[in-house]
Amino acid sequence: MLAAAPLAAEGMKFGVAIPMTAASPLLAKTLAQGAEVALSTINAAGGVMGEPATLVIQDTKANAQSSTAAISSLVGVDKAHAILGPTSATVMSVIDRVQASGVPAAFIGSTASLDATVKGKTTWRQTNSDSEFGPAMAPYAADQGYKNYAVVVDSLEGA
Repeated sequence: MLAAAPLAAEGMKFGVAIPMTAASPLLAKTLAQGAEVALSTINAAGGVMGEPATLVIQDTKANAQSSTAAISSLVGVDKAHAILGPTSATVMSVIDRVQASGVPAAFIGSTASLDATVKGKTTWRQTNSDSEFGPAMAPYAADQGYKNYAVVVDSLEGA
């Protein structure tokens, strides 16, 4: 089991594992921008424990091999203290490695495959499962008077 990196004198290091060069980079671009805004906000407020925080972004390329390399780098080389990602397209290929590392991680995605897999005290998902959205939305839609609906998806990869 790998151990989470101790907080060094240079401050907290946040790792982000997202598909920067995938076929649809819009999600990764907005996630990277959000992480940079969060980092600026944290540092403007004095950083973490008085030290500036840093951000390391690793490209998962939306494939299992690159996701494994990204997570290995964030945990072993970059010594990230917390990780955002990867997305549901590749999370199942690295979830065991992330959980074994002990580094706190929030996975990006709602794939139902995570339902029984996200466990432990250091990993979370940032959205509800696909298997929870339908049952939650159906009564709400019916209460609002909707009788017809459509589901639009970009890709079923990782679902």
